[in-house]
Amino acid sequence: MEKWTVVSSQLVLDNQWMKVRCDSCLLPSGEPLDDFYYVWEGKDFAMIFGLTEEDQVILVKQYKHGAQEIVVELPAGVVEDSDSDPQVSAARELREETGYEAKDYTHLASAFVASAKATVVAHLFLATGLVRTASPEPDRQESIEILRVSMPEVIRMINTGEIRDINSIATTFLALQKLGCFVVKPADPV
Repeated sequence: MEKWTVVSSQLVLDNQWMKVRCDSCLLPSGEPLDDFYYVWEGKDFAMIFGLTEEDQVILVKQYKHGAQEIVVELPAGVVEDSDSDPQVSAARELREETGYEAKDYTHLASAFVASAKATVVAHLFLATGLVRTASPEPDRQESIEILRVSMPEVIRMINTGEIRDINSIATTFLALQKLGCFVVKPADPV
């Protein structure tokens, strides 16, 4: 399997939140794809499955304009250029959105958000020993309601569609696996 060759690339949108480029490519077969491939160059972000000392999961409920709905998800935010470590961004976003700080962080994964059309990577964390140390300080465009729910309640919310954000679902799956809430058995050899 071979990668595509980028013949030319033109920036069609550039602002503080994202860049979008249009790539003309050459397939390994030699077939050209002109003015075909639009790629979103957004900022990477950190997402946090935060667990309090009472085993409560911290969720945020807020309006998301892309979905044009009020959504429930795990706390998350962009990895700032000044942060060399995504965990620094995770801690900052958790504190800003919820007022909680964690005793320990475990990096669960770094995953592509939409590998076909974006360069964005989600850095997924499990944060344990959460304690509320301050009042939330959301960005001016954010209105956030903080929810504290049990781990079984998070699973119920995913199963009923109350949590529909795929990044939150993936992070929850990885966090519960890391916490030993379920074990994935290796497949039998073929």
